[in-house]
Amino acid sequence: MPNSYGVELFNNRNYVVANANDVNYTLRSAGQIHNWQFNPPNVLSVAAFCGVDLSPYNSPLMFFKPMWNDQRIGCMTGDERDWHASQLGPTKKMFKVMKWGNKDIGSIQYYIFDRWVPPERSSHGMQLFDSSGNIIFDSGWNFMKIRNVMWLDPGYPNHGHGDPNGGNPENEQNWTMIGAAGSGNLAMAMPNPRGWVTTNWRGEGWMMYECFHFSDWDNKITISLIPRGEYLWTPPNAGWANPNTRSQVMIIDVDGFPTNYYDAKIVPGFTA
Repeated sequence: MPNSYGVELFNNRNYVVANANDVNYTLRSAGQIHNWQFNPPNVLSVAAFCGVDLSPYNSPLMFFKPMWNDQRIGCMTGDERDWHASQLGPTKKMFKVMKWGNKDIGSIQYYIFDRWVPPERSSHGMQLFDSSGNIIFDSGWNFMKIRNVMWLDPGYPNHGHGDPNGGNPENEQNWTMIGAAGSGNLAMAMPNPRGWVTTNWRGEGWMMYECFHFSDWDNKITISLIPRGEYLWTPPNAGWANPNTRSQVMIIDVDGFPTNYYDAKIVPGFTA
């Protein structure tokens, strides 16, 4: 709704990027998640997790820079209704970061953006204040710079690739390259990954979730599957858990951003 007073700033796509009422998404945390924080880090197990404590955050979005095959990462929100939360101690509001239990991901850079007011103040540039005199915009803050948003329509990708049992989700045949984000210092997120069901070696339903990684100089985006660590005693038909849903990939430019900034609390996880 247009403001009756104040200032509005527009970008080259005619989107409002700042006004006298709203707080934009700015960098709230940056750091690295290390393989050793998945507890234990490498075992002959299908799933491993760690948690990211979201207790201080408002409406966070978490981006990663997984740059090779073994760094495939999935990320989903969790709360006290998720049985994994009880494994992560008192944290009840979290991101759950998932990897293959038998893969060494090394270290992965992450960036968390939130609607908040950073403590930094610029010595020059533009600042905006709300009607109560609170600062809500400073041109020197690290704003989220979206390079692209790619939607994955219902049924795409087809992780089964013709195999009614879904094949081995860890195999390359279940990876789909959906496009290239282009050159640059980029990070990626899937805010709402979809579930995929296959059957494990014991005949149980095996719940997987979408994951991703970059590759090559032009940041090719590859979507694949990562185990959530949950099993269904009565497996439904293999395929999408909710077949009529879409998911999205968000790509942002993080060039010039700090790689360590108010590091988030990483809660060592467990395997399943």
